[in-house]
Amino acid sequence: MTLEALPFVNWIFWAALGSGSLLVLGGTELLGGTTRGYRLFMAGMLVVVAAILLLSELNLAPGTVADETAGSRRLLVWAAAGLTLAYLIASVADWPRSGLAVAAGLAGVAAMTALATAGGSWSAPLFTAQMVLTALALGAVSDAMLLGHWYLVTPQLSPTPLRRMMWLLVAVLALQVLVF
Repeated sequence: MTLEALPFVNWIFWAALGSGSLLVLGGTELLGGTTRGYRLFMAGMLVVVAAILLLSELNLAPGTVADETAGSRRLLVWAAAGLTLAYLIASVADWPRSGLAVAAGLAGVAAMTALATAGGSWSAPLFTAQMVLTALALGAVSDAMLLGHWYLVTPQLSPTPLRRMMWLLVAVLALQVLVF
């Protein structure tokens, strides 16, 4: 691996973490069972992740094969960051917000797809599938880990959302085994 690829590895990590966490969090909110404190913490953390992704996007060096989709990818990263901020605002105001989380996650997945299709390689669909499954796995494990710690301060919390996240993780890992 050359040093030129390192900024893209960094970008992929932050995009996968943010997108996956937002998708899992949005789905969890739709199904219910988490506390307001957990949702606010996650919203704040995901705004930080979106900001790091945006900085990573702005620091990608020009002159690479990824330049072919840089315009659409950058627009999608801005959209994901804006939707994540809107999710935080809606969470603080206690407005309906699960759709914002899912939309932000989908914008991030679309940005990852744009990166995967840069260069027109025949392996773009496989690379896209790898990134989407990685995002879901990373989102499920990070959201579940943080929710698991939330049980320490809220022992009466229902275990159902945590179980759903763990079953999602198991399903995604099984899909990764099948795909790869």
